[in-house]
Amino acid sequence: GLPNRALCADRLEHATARVARGTTSLAVLFVDLDEFKQINDRHGHLAGSQVLKEVGYLLRRAVRSPRVTLARYGGDEFVIILPGFDLGAATQVAEEIRRAIRSQAFLRGRFSWASGPVDFRGPLTCSVGVAVYPDHVPRGGTSDHRRNQLLRASDQAMYAAKAAGKDRVVLATAELLTPK
Repeated sequence: GLPNRALCADRLEHATARVARGTTSLAVLFVDLDEFKQINDRHGHLAGSQVLKEVGYLLRRAVRSPRVTLARYGGDEFVIILPGFDLGAATQVAEEIRRAIRSQAFLRGRFSWASGPVDFRGPLTCSVGVAVYPDHVPRGGTSDHRRNQLLRASDQAMYAAKAAGKDRVVLATAELLTPK
């Protein structure tokens, strides 16, 4: 029930253009569900689809600002665009999302695709990367370049969260953005 990657790119491009003209900031959260493949492997892809729907619903409950864009980016990845959010406010939202997903009981009850109750023994956790424009991305360049750099910064931070043990929030840093 969330917008897809194409709408996310469009909204992000417009938001970065607005920030480039003004003095406000723009935060992007890149959220990836930890060990999601195990849900598909153990319970099937219909169970995985149900979990993605439940995560989308949870994200809409957790992030209520009308300015915010929530999008499913692909697979078990979600992007949250937070116009006007600085690093502190974005980090707080990221932690709230991480805690909400960790504490949610997923796949509870009976489903039309299952022969009986589903026995998912979570918890499900997520890794979240946080990047803020213009903190982590320079104001120069094209809006397309800024958009891609902001997504890349939040994506790299998310991968750093996974590498550090998962179920955590990591902020973008210059070291994460330096090619190896």
